[in-house]
Amino acid sequence: MNKIVIICPYFGKFPSNISITLETMKKNNFIDWYIFTDTENCYGNYENIKFIKFSFSDIKKLIKEKIGTSIDNIYKLCDYKPTYGYLFEEYIMNYEYWGYCDLDIVFGDLLKFFSINKLRDYSKIYDLGHLSILKNTREIRECFKKFNYKNKTYIDILNSKYIFVFDETYDKNHRGINGILEDMGYKIYNIRNEYADLEVKYNNFYPNYLKKYKYYFLYTNNKLYLRNLYNSNYIKEIAYVHLQQKKNLKVLCNKKSEFLIVPKGFYDIQNVTKNMFYKIDFKAIWYIKFRLKRKISNYKRNKELGERW
Repeated sequence: MNKIVIICPYFGKFPSNISITLETMKKNNFIDWYIFTDTENCYGNYENIKFIKFSFSDIKKLIKEKIGTSIDNIYKLCDYKPTYGYLFEEYIMNYEYWGYCDLDIVFGDLLKFFSINKLRDYSKIYDLGHLSILKNTREIRECFKKFNYKNKTYIDILNSKYIFVFDETYDKNHRGINGILEDMGYKIYNIRNEYADLEVKYNNFYPNYLKKYKYYFLYTNNKLYLRNLYNSNYIKEIAYVHLQQKKNLKVLCNKKSEFLIVPKGFYDIQNVTKNMFYKIDFKAIWYIKFRLKRKISNYKRNKELGERW
């Protein structure tokens, strides 16, 4: 048994890149990964990846029994990520650390980034919902219950059908898990250039801390590197890339141990050309709809709670 366990409930069809994601999870064999899913495992057997048959109805029942709240849609699980240590307590009790992740990710050599010193000195590694690791203590597993702002409790947040980004948000009201932990005196480690969280509004790849150049990724020897099309000297090892809203990526590589990730898909290692990138970059119509939908949701959420948050 390893020291770290990562919990990932996932319902419905897996992302197109799932076979590659699983392979990079497998290579990080110092972590045990638990995927609770209603999707059949047809991607092979992995020593450190456990597929647990679980439906959305099952997790709704578990949430009702342990927390007392109701959940109506799968996307709302984003707000429940900080509760996984409490909800799935029986699965994680023999581990020193627990965490949660998404599956639209390709992982690099996480051992390099989750050093013993970091794990010892910080109570939480990384502050975003697509990958976070926490110390396995009762106080941290249940810290989500500490939320209290102007007579609003975690019950209000979790019962709402709207998204509060509870798994990430700091902000002045500390309505997210990171703010709660910091208020409790816990230290959070987060250097955002250690991983690539891609901008959703573009077809091409732009990590959100870098200027707009044509970036791509190289996976080799169990490591993941950020590269630049126009600067062959630019190479940066990273912990992972989050391929959020990159649903058109095609898996065109024959090897899952070495490959390129470019905006048009996963390729075997070769010379990278402009043809692997999109000429029409900004997803204008999609992004306008995306932002409008989010604004409407935020407005309804605030109205439901009777104030502007």
